[in-house]
Amino acid sequence: WDYYPTTGALGQPDGYYRAANAGWFMGPAEDLVVFLECALASGWAGGQYDDQRGANLCMLENPGLITVDYTGTLIIDLHGMPRHVMSESFVDGRVINNLANVTQCFAHTNGLNCPEPQPYDWGAWALRLTDRFGKSG
Repeated sequence: WDYYPTTGALGQPDGYYRAANAGWFMGPAEDLVVFLECALASGWAGGQYDDQRGANLCMLENPGLITVDYTGTLIIDLHGMPRHVMSESFVDGRVINNLANVTQCFAHTNGLNCPEPQPYDWGAWALRLTDRFGKSG
C-alpha cells in the first residue's frame, strides 16, 4: 500500500492508506498474466494509461487473485513514511522495519531524484553494504 499523508479536518496529517501500489507484483506467473492483462485493459482513462488505476480496479474486480501485504513486512512503500519507520543494524547492515520489529525483505523507495524527501539515506546504506561485500573475502 502507498502511504499518502493526507490531511484531516484540522489540517493535520491523518495517515490513511489511499490505494494499493502498482509498483510491485509477485506470484505464480499464470496469475500475474491474468492480473497484468486486466490492469492494462482497465488503466485507461481520458486517453492516458495509469498503472495505479488499472491495478486498483483489477484488485477490486478479482479479490481472490490478490493478496495485499497490509503489514509492509514483505514489501514496504516508503512514499511519505516518517524516518522512524526504518532503521539499520550497523552490526550486519540489515534494514529493520521498526513498526513490526523484523528485518525488512524489500523496500520501495522514492528514488534518488525524487523531489520529495527520502525518509532514509538509501544511497549511503548501499555504499556501506557494497563496501562490506568487498571485504567479505
